[in-house]
Amino acid sequence: MNLNIENANMNIWGIFIAVMVLSWIVGAIMKSKFKKYSKIPVDNGMSGKDIAERMLRDNGIYDVTIESVQGQLTDHYNPDKKTINLSQEVYNSRSVAAAAVAAHETGHAVQHATAYAWLSNTGITSYENHDKAQSALKRAAYTYVVAALGSLATLLYYIMIFTGIRDD
Repeated sequence: MNLNIENANMNIWGIFIAVMVLSWIVGAIMKSKFKKYSKIPVDNGMSGKDIAERMLRDNGIYDVTIESVQGQLTDHYNPDKKTINLSQEVYNSRSVAAAAVAAHETGHAVQHATAYAWLSNTGITSYENHDKAQSALKRAAYTYVVAALGSLATLLYYIMIFTGIRDD
């Protein structure tokens, strides 16, 4: 019985280490590509901020602001505050990498602003069930929050095992 527990613990640690190594590899590749494409200028000379502003304007979105934030690859869209937060490198840079990141984050804002209109304008939902579809989309977005919390809980569990706070 004790051997089975040890084997299970070894399997869990093996999976945990494999996931950590895979995450590190993906992150390293992403940073490498970003660094490489940060050296290639965009043809139109626009900065990340310029690109985000143009995309918002082209989509008729005027209630979203673009801000510069500290850190590297800390770019994100905040739907509650309606802000596109671009790292200083992306905000000011006129590179292919900055253009891609700015466009990606602005795409979230465009999706947020138009997703619900897209459902009713195309006839996918009617006036009677549009609110239900809108609610379903919001709940789908919450799955990201739940997944992040689940990952955090798992990490804390393994930290407790590693530090000996929890013994099975």
